[in-house]
Amino acid sequence: MDNRALIDLLKAETGLPSDKAVAEALDQAQPTVSGWVSNKRPMPAEIKFRVLDHIKYSPELRKIAACFVDLDNHEKSMEADRIRFETVKTRLGVNGKQECGEDTYLEMIDEVIRLNKLDDSKICQILCITESELKKIRQGKLAISTNSKLRLGPVHYWSVHREKLKDAPMPKILEPFKQWID
Repeated sequence: MDNRALIDLLKAETGLPSDKAVAEALDQAQPTVSGWVSNKRPMPAEIKFRVLDHIKYSPELRKIAACFVDLDNHEKSMEADRIRFETVKTRLGVNGKQECGEDTYLEMIDEVIRLNKLDDSKICQILCITESELKKIRQGKLAISTNSKLRLGPVHYWSVHREKLKDAPMPKILEPFKQWID
């Protein structure tokens, strides 16, 4: 299977809308992914195994991958990828193939507050907004800024999946929020 087909299958499986979004989600530079897609640059084995795993290529994949990559690192990278997939989709306003409305973000805010036992002042610090802005957002008088949406995505994902991720190291993208969600 060529790299173009792999990237297309990854986009279909994850709901990412473009090669640029895939590059961001795999934590790679856009020109690097473009090089893979055009077959001008080889895709590293570690990343190829992650992509194959994300698209659920074969139940035997892990056995094969174990010969080429450290499976512990593979698992950690897979989970970091999943967090970035959700973050990129949230940033782009993509939830699968559907737009995320303001109500979805309000639900995410409320869930982060509930799961982390935060008060409004703490969620405002995470989102870089004032408490009066949060009140206006809840009333529907103010839209959530793109910056706040970018900050909310990974915090929400970590909060919701914390139990499953308890053995995984906290991704770098979440380090600024560690004081509130750890």
